[in-house]
Amino acid sequence: TLRRLGLSVLVLDKASFPRPKPCGGGLTIKTLALMPYSVAPVLERFTRGLEFGFRTPGGDSFRTVAGKDPICTFAVREKFDSFNFEQMLAAGATFETIGKLELITEDNEGVSVVTANAAYRSRYLVGADGANSRVRRLLGLDAQIRRGFALEGIVPYTRLENVPKPEFFFGVTRNGYGWLFPKADHVNVGLYTIDDDPSLSKEALRAYAKERLGTDEIDDVVGFPLGFGGDKRLPVREFLRETVGYFAKDKKLFLVQTPHYFLNPDPLEKNLQTFARMPSENEMFYSILQRGLDKWN
Repeated sequence: TLRRLGLSVLVLDKASFPRPKPCGGGLTIKTLALMPYSVAPVLERFTRGLEFGFRTPGGDSFRTVAGKDPICTFAVREKFDSFNFEQMLAAGATFETIGKLELITEDNEGVSVVTANAAYRSRYLVGADGANSRVRRLLGLDAQIRRGFALEGIVPYTRLENVPKPEFFFGVTRNGYGWLFPKADHVNVGLYTIDDDPSLSKEALRAYAKERLGTDEIDDVVGFPLGFGGDKRLPVREFLRETVGYFAKDKKLFLVQTPHYFLNPDPLEKNLQTFARMPSENEMFYSILQRGLDKWN
């Protein structure tokens, strides 16, 4: 996309493509609509519905979210990345493999990057290097990120009686969920937890596969961290009181959307240091303007 906007783009990576990468490979229709080109050649399956399971002390329950049109598609991550890599080169971007990233410095003119075997200079640097980001550590931003963890493997359809439906099953692991994502000739089966100190194990993954697929024979099991930091912006105390009751009132309810209103600064307020001296736009709109609109219908 940057190249199509007329910018000169250099992509640096420790390895080339194609290469294996653990990922469920689910792509929503909204995601496909945002792509600057069609990725249809690497889409292997689509679904018009998703199964949601919930495990609680009172037992298991399931809900299906479905529509007339496809709501999600599935791709093998290695093929998806390789396809995007080829599109990037075709658009005119340059690619180089590098050694270890050693130093990042910034001044008014741009950014300098030093690796084990070369140095680079650019106006901007985009550090898209994952949950264990070297860029983030060199810039001193690692404290803002915490990590979850996931385990994933594949089960060929030859071991199953039927192709399973796509599902998320919440509560099968502590503070997380399990998933099934069907592809052309196999299903991805995985477990995820938000815990930074995960208790996930291959035994737990095999138990989930046995329960949901009828087999505990899983190939290519891998574990990988996931980085996130959104939980640093905590919701106000009455959040649950104002939302949970709707689920008890309407058994068909799946989602309650709330305003983006938090007790601590969002990224913009933090960077501009406005949180202590200026009310946020969200608070002004939802607490003042929206109440007036509601009153006058």
